[in-house]
Amino acid sequence: MAGNQTRNPFVILQPAKVKRYALRFSYTLGLGGISVGLAGVLAVTGLLLMFGYRPALSTAFADTHALAAGGYSSFLRSLHRWSAYLLIVSAFFHMVRVFYHGAYKGARRTNWLIGVLLLAAVGAMAVSGNILPWDQGAMAVAAVVETVVRSVPLVGNALKSALFGPTPDATLLRAYVFHVVLLPFVFLVLAAVHLWKVRRDGLSGPV
Repeated sequence: MAGNQTRNPFVILQPAKVKRYALRFSYTLGLGGISVGLAGVLAVTGLLLMFGYRPALSTAFADTHALAAGGYSSFLRSLHRWSAYLLIVSAFFHMVRVFYHGAYKGARRTNWLIGVLLLAAVGAMAVSGNILPWDQGAMAVAAVVETVVRSVPLVGNALKSALFGPTPDATLLRAYVFHVVLLPFVFLVLAAVHLWKVRRDGLSGPV
């Protein structure tokens, strides 16, 4: 048995000791694993969708319309969009479950904060992704985000300039860079630390 475990490449992701109740589906609901799986689907579908999208005002709407026109690209876009929505839901309820069971206390407190940052990163990726089609809905989202950012005390105007740029073209390009480069990088780093701390501190359960 020990030999089989050492040959399993996924065994390193599991803590050395796991309490029996923490393995029950009725306790975890599999929400952490579901979130990881959805993140993987988003990464693959997003990478494929990049081949059919150009982040410029003159092309963004037409490219998005072409991707949604039907066939394989339409399936990819729908899968990407619904996976994003489901990831937000699964990550949120994962944190609700962890909070309900008091699994954020003690040594896991730092990992709880990392989880909060992960949820924020997922939300930010969803917002930036909604701007990319540059249709009426996207412009409405951009206007709301700009108003919220500008209202931040002391640093609002600086944040607005950094996130939106001087022209609509710059706004779209920055949303694209945030969506496909910066935010995924932040998410990957936080997720790696999150999983490492699960490995070190144990699966979520009451302290």
